Amino acid sequence: MQWDTKVLDSCESLNGGFPEPANIVGSVVVWLLGLYGLLGSQLNELPTFVLYASMYVWGSMSTAYHNTGKLQWRDASNIGAYVMIWYTMALVGERTLDLATVAGKVQYYSKAGLSILAFGGLAYTLSQQGVSGDAWDIRLDFAEVLGVVQFLILVMSLVSAWMLRTKISPSAVRYLSAGAVLIFVANIIWMTTEPECRESDGSLKKKFFGYTRMIWYMASALGLHYIAQCTIKMELVALDEECSFHASDSKYFGWLLYVFPLVKARASVKKSKSVELKPVEKPAGQV
Repeated sequence: MQWDTKVLDSCESLNGGFPEPANIVGSVVVWLLGLYGLLGSQLNELPTFVLYASMYVWGSMSTAYHNTGKLQWRDASNIGAYVMIWYTMALVGERTLDLATVAGKVQYYSKAGLSILAFGGLAYTLSQQGVSGDAWDIRLDFAEVLGVVQFLILVMSLVSAWMLRTKISPSAVRYLSAGAVLIFVANIIWMTTEPECRESDGSLKKKFFGYTRMIWYMASALGLHYIAQCTIKMELVALDEECSFHASDSKYFGWLLYVFPLVKARASVKKSKSVELKPVEKPAGQV
Protein backbone atom coordinates (compact mmCIF):
# COMPACT_ATOMS: atom_id res chain seq x y z
CA MET A 1 0.00 0.00 0.00
CA GLN A 2 1.37 3.40 -0.99
CA TRP A 3 1.87 6.25 1.47
CA ASP A 4 -0.61 8.48 -0.35
CA THR A 5 -3.34 5.82 -0.26
CA LYS A 6 -6.59 6.89 1.39
CA VAL A 7 -7.60 4.69 4.32
CA LEU A 8 -11.16 4.47 5.65
CA ASP A 9 -10.67 3.16 9.17
CA SER A 10 -12.95 5.13 11.50
CA CYS A 11 -16.68 5.19 11.93
CA GLU A 12 -16.86 8.79 10.75
CA SER A 13 -14.97 8.18 7.51
CA LEU A 14 -16.82 4.93 6.83
CA ASN A 15 -20.15 6.72 7.13
CA GLY A 16 -19.28 10.01 5.45
CA GLY A 17 -15.82 9.84 3.89
CA PHE A 18 -13.29 12.66 4.23
CA PRO A 19 -12.88 15.20 5.66
CA GLU A 20 -14.06 14.13 9.13
CA PRO A 21 -15.21 17.28 10.98
CA ALA A 22 -15.62 15.73 14.44
CA ASN A 23 -12.23 14.03 14.41
CA ILE A 24 -10.60 17.19 13.08
CA VAL A 25 -11.98 19.15 16.06
CA GLY A 26 -10.71 16.50 18.50
CA SER A 27 -7.23 16.32 16.98
CA VAL A 28 -6.91 20.12 16.87
CA VAL A 29 -7.45 20.13 20.64
CA VAL A 30 -4.58 17.63 20.96
CA TRP A 31 -2.01 19.70 19.05
CA LEU A 32 -3.14 22.92 20.73
CA LEU A 33 -2.51 21.29 24.13
CA GLY A 34 0.87 20.08 22.88
CA LEU A 35 1.78 23.61 21.81
CA TYR A 36 0.45 25.01 25.09
CA GLY A 37 2.66 22.62 27.07
CA LEU A 38 5.72 23.35 24.94
CA LEU A 39 5.38 27.12 25.35
CA GLY A 40 4.06 27.30 28.90
CA SER A 41 5.73 24.52 30.89
CA GLN A 42 8.13 25.55 33.64
CA LEU A 43 10.78 22.87 33.38
CA ASN A 44 13.04 23.26 30.36
CA GLU A 45 14.26 19.70 30.15
CA LEU A 46 14.27 16.91 27.58
CA PRO A 47 11.45 14.79 29.11
CA THR A 48 9.02 17.72 29.10
CA PHE A 49 9.97 18.61 25.54
CA VAL A 50 9.55 15.00 24.35
CA LEU A 51 6.12 14.67 26.01
CA TYR A 52 4.64 17.81 24.50
CA ALA A 53 6.44 17.62 21.16
CA SER A 54 5.08 14.11 20.62
CA MET A 55 1.60 15.33 21.64
CA TYR A 56 1.89 18.10 19.05
CA VAL A 57 2.99 15.60 16.37
CA TRP A 58 0.15 13.25 17.30
CA GLY A 59 -2.47 16.00 17.08
CA SER A 60 -1.19 17.83 13.99
CA MET A 61 -0.65 14.64 11.98
CA SER A 62 -4.08 13.37 13.04
CA THR A 63 -5.62 16.63 11.88
CA ALA A 64 -3.97 16.18 8.47
CA TYR A 65 -5.13 12.55 8.30
CA HIS A 66 -8.75 13.26 9.22
CA ASN A 67 -8.79 16.03 6.63
CA THR A 68 -7.31 14.03 3.74
CA GLY A 69 -7.51 10.34 4.73
CA LYS A 70 -3.95 9.74 3.49
CA LEU A 71 -1.93 6.91 4.98
CA GLN A 72 1.30 8.84 5.66
CA TRP A 73 -0.47 11.26 8.02
CA ARG A 74 -2.11 8.42 9.90
CA ASP A 75 1.18 6.60 10.38
CA ALA A 76 2.92 9.80 11.51
CA SER A 77 0.16 10.45 14.06
CA ASN A 78 0.49 6.89 15.36
CA ILE A 79 4.22 7.45 15.96
CA GLY A 80 3.51 10.63 17.94
CA ALA A 81 0.86 8.86 20.01
CA TYR A 82 3.16 5.92 20.76
CA VAL A 83 6.05 8.12 21.89
CA MET A 84 3.69 10.15 24.08
CA ILE A 85 2.02 7.27 25.90
CA TRP A 86 5.06 5.03 26.43
CA TYR A 87 7.20 7.94 27.62
CA THR A 88 4.49 9.23 29.95
CA MET A 89 4.16 5.82 31.56
CA ALA A 90 7.92 5.59 32.19
CA LEU A 91 8.22 9.16 33.47
CA VAL A 92 5.37 8.87 35.96
CA GLY A 93 6.86 5.68 37.39
CA GLU A 94 10.43 6.95 37.60
CA ARG A 95 9.60 10.29 39.21
CA THR A 96 7.28 8.58 41.68
CA LEU A 97 10.14 6.30 42.71
CA ASP A 98 12.45 9.33 43.06
CA LEU A 99 10.12 10.94 45.62
CA ALA A 100 8.77 7.86 47.38
CA THR A 101 10.65 6.24 50.22
CA VAL A 102 11.91 3.19 48.35
CA ALA A 103 15.00 1.15 49.16
CA GLY A 104 17.99 1.82 46.89
CA LYS A 105 18.15 -1.55 45.12
CA VAL A 106 14.37 -1.78 44.77
CA GLN A 107 14.31 1.71 43.26
CA TYR A 108 17.18 0.94 40.90
CA TYR A 109 15.69 -2.29 39.57
CA SER A 110 12.18 -0.82 39.39
CA LYS A 111 13.37 2.14 37.33
CA ALA A 112 15.43 -0.14 35.10
CA GLY A 113 12.38 -2.36 34.56
CA LEU A 114 10.23 0.64 33.68
CA SER A 115 12.79 1.88 31.16
CA ILE A 116 13.08 -1.55 29.53
CA LEU A 117 9.28 -1.89 29.36
CA ALA A 118 8.75 1.61 27.95
CA PHE A 119 11.54 1.72 25.38
CA GLY A 120 11.16 -1.95 24.48
CA GLY A 121 7.43 -1.46 23.99
CA LEU A 122 8.02 1.68 21.95
CA ALA A 123 10.61 -0.04 19.76
CA TYR A 124 8.28 -3.00 19.16
CA THR A 125 5.24 -0.90 18.30
CA LEU A 126 7.25 1.36 16.01
CA SER A 127 8.69 -1.68 14.25
CA GLN A 128 5.12 -2.82 13.58
CA GLN A 129 4.33 0.55 12.03
CA GLY A 130 6.09 -0.33 8.80
CA VAL A 131 8.59 2.35 7.82
CA SER A 132 8.33 1.27 4.19
CA GLY A 133 4.75 2.45 4.16
CA ASP A 134 3.12 -0.97 4.45
CA ALA A 135 0.13 -0.16 6.65
CA TRP A 136 -1.09 -2.58 9.25
CA ASP A 137 -4.63 -2.67 10.57
CA ILE A 138 -5.07 0.27 12.93
CA ARG A 139 -8.16 -1.27 14.52
CA LEU A 140 -6.46 -4.53 15.44
CA ASP A 141 -2.95 -3.52 16.46
CA PHE A 142 -2.95 0.20 17.18
CA ALA A 143 -6.27 0.13 19.05
CA GLU A 144 -5.30 -2.79 21.27
CA VAL A 145 -1.78 -1.55 22.07
CA LEU A 146 -3.04 1.97 22.75
CA GLY A 147 -5.71 0.61 25.09
CA VAL A 148 -3.19 -1.47 27.05
CA VAL A 149 -0.68 1.37 27.46
CA GLN A 150 -3.38 3.85 28.45
CA PHE A 151 -4.49 1.33 31.07
CA LEU A 152 -0.90 1.15 32.39
CA ILE A 153 -0.78 4.96 32.61
CA LEU A 154 -4.10 4.89 34.49
CA VAL A 155 -2.78 2.41 37.05
CA MET A 156 0.58 4.20 37.34
CA SER A 157 -1.11 7.55 37.98
CA LEU A 158 -3.39 6.18 40.70
CA VAL A 159 -0.48 4.38 42.40
CA SER A 160 1.61 7.56 42.18
CA ALA A 161 -1.20 9.67 43.69
CA TRP A 162 -1.46 7.23 46.61
CA MET A 163 2.29 6.84 47.21
CA LEU A 164 2.97 10.60 47.07
CA ARG A 165 -0.16 11.83 48.85
CA THR A 166 1.93 13.22 51.73
CA LYS A 167 4.88 14.41 49.62
CA ILE A 168 3.22 16.54 46.95
CA SER A 169 0.46 19.12 47.25
CA PRO A 170 -3.22 18.07 47.41
CA SER A 171 -3.76 19.85 44.09
CA ALA A 172 -1.14 17.63 42.43
CA VAL A 173 -2.83 14.53 43.86
CA ARG A 174 -6.15 15.78 42.50
CA TYR A 175 -4.72 16.43 39.03
CA LEU A 176 -3.05 13.00 38.96
CA SER A 177 -6.37 11.41 39.93
CA ALA A 178 -8.29 13.55 37.42
CA GLY A 179 -5.80 12.59 34.71
CA ALA A 180 -6.33 8.93 35.55
CA VAL A 181 -10.13 9.33 35.38
CA LEU A 182 -9.90 11.04 31.98
CA ILE A 183 -7.61 8.28 30.68
CA PHE A 184 -10.09 5.71 32.00
CA VAL A 185 -12.98 7.41 30.19
CA ALA A 186 -10.91 7.68 27.00
CA ASN A 187 -9.93 4.02 27.21
CA ILE A 188 -13.51 2.86 27.66
CA ILE A 189 -14.59 4.95 24.66
CA TRP A 190 -11.70 3.66 22.54
CA MET A 191 -12.02 -0.03 23.35
CA THR A 192 -15.81 -0.15 23.02
CA THR A 193 -16.20 1.85 19.80
CA GLU A 194 -13.11 1.21 17.63
CA PRO A 195 -13.68 -2.57 17.23
CA GLU A 196 -17.22 -1.76 16.05
CA CYS A 197 -15.89 0.36 13.18
CA ARG A 198 -14.53 -2.36 10.93
CA GLU A 199 -17.29 -1.68 8.43
CA SER A 200 -20.27 0.60 8.11
CA ASP A 201 -23.82 -0.71 8.09
CA GLY A 202 -25.46 2.71 8.05
CA SER A 203 -26.89 2.19 11.53
CA LEU A 204 -27.50 5.05 13.96
CA LYS A 205 -25.06 3.43 16.41
CA LYS A 206 -22.20 3.46 13.91
CA LYS A 207 -22.96 7.08 13.02
CA PHE A 208 -22.90 7.98 16.72
CA PHE A 209 -19.57 6.18 17.14
CA GLY A 210 -18.23 8.49 14.44
CA TYR A 211 -18.36 11.31 17.01
CA THR A 212 -17.09 9.46 20.08
CA ARG A 213 -13.52 9.48 18.78
CA MET A 214 -13.55 13.28 19.13
CA ILE A 215 -14.28 12.82 22.86
CA TRP A 216 -11.49 10.24 23.04
CA TYR A 217 -9.02 12.74 21.58
CA MET A 218 -10.00 15.44 24.06
CA ALA A 219 -10.11 13.20 27.15
CA SER A 220 -6.79 11.54 26.28
CA ALA A 221 -4.97 14.82 25.63
CA LEU A 222 -6.30 16.60 28.72
CA GLY A 223 -5.63 13.59 30.95
CA LEU A 224 -2.06 13.27 29.63
CA HIS A 225 -1.56 17.04 30.10
CA TYR A 226 -2.61 16.78 33.76
CA ILE A 227 -0.24 13.87 34.31
CA ALA A 228 2.63 15.60 32.46
CA GLN A 229 2.30 18.72 34.62
CA CYS A 230 2.32 16.54 37.74
CA THR A 231 5.61 14.96 36.63
CA ILE A 232 7.04 18.49 36.38
CA LYS A 233 5.75 19.15 39.89
CA MET A 234 7.43 15.95 41.12
CA GLU A 235 10.75 16.95 39.60
CA LEU A 236 10.65 20.47 41.09
CA VAL A 237 9.78 19.04 44.51
CA ALA A 238 12.67 16.58 44.20
CA LEU A 239 14.94 19.57 43.41
CA ASP A 240 13.62 21.25 46.59
CA GLU A 241 12.17 24.16 44.65
CA GLU A 242 9.04 26.00 45.74
CA CYS A 243 6.37 25.50 43.08
CA SER A 244 2.62 25.54 42.60
CA PHE A 245 -0.04 25.37 39.94
CA HIS A 246 -0.22 28.81 38.38
CA ALA A 247 -3.32 30.80 39.26
CA SER A 248 -4.87 33.85 37.65
CA ASP A 249 -6.66 36.81 39.22
CA SER A 250 -8.72 37.37 36.09
CA LYS A 251 -12.42 37.56 36.87
CA TYR A 252 -13.51 36.03 33.58
CA PHE A 253 -10.62 33.83 32.47
CA GLY A 254 -9.12 32.61 35.76
CA TRP A 255 -10.93 29.28 35.38
CA LEU A 256 -8.83 28.47 32.30
CA LEU A 257 -5.76 27.78 34.46
CA TYR A 258 -7.78 25.34 36.55
CA VAL A 259 -8.91 23.42 33.49
CA PHE A 260 -5.53 23.73 31.71
CA PRO A 261 -3.04 23.91 34.61
CA LEU A 262 0.62 24.86 34.42
CA VAL A 263 3.15 24.31 37.19
CA LYS A 264 5.28 27.35 37.98
CA ALA A 265 8.26 27.69 40.29
CA ARG A 266 7.66 30.42 42.82
CA ALA A 267 10.80 32.47 42.21
CA SER A 268 9.76 35.04 44.77
CA VAL A 269 9.78 32.45 47.53
CA LYS A 270 13.44 31.94 48.32
CA LYS A 271 15.28 31.15 51.50
CA SER A 272 17.64 34.09 51.08
CA LYS A 273 16.32 37.19 52.80
CA SER A 274 17.26 40.77 52.18
CA VAL A 275 18.91 42.58 55.07
CA GLU A 276 17.09 45.66 56.22
CA LEU A 277 19.50 48.53 56.96
CA LYS A 278 18.54 50.71 59.88
CA PRO A 279 19.86 54.22 60.40
CA VAL A 280 22.60 54.44 63.04
CA GLU A 281 21.64 56.59 65.97
CA LYS A 282 24.41 58.99 66.99
CA PRO A 283 25.08 59.69 70.66
CA ALA A 284 23.82 63.04 71.94
CA GLY A 285 26.27 65.83 71.34
CA GLN A 286 27.78 64.34 68.14
CA VAL A 287 27.27 66.11 64.88
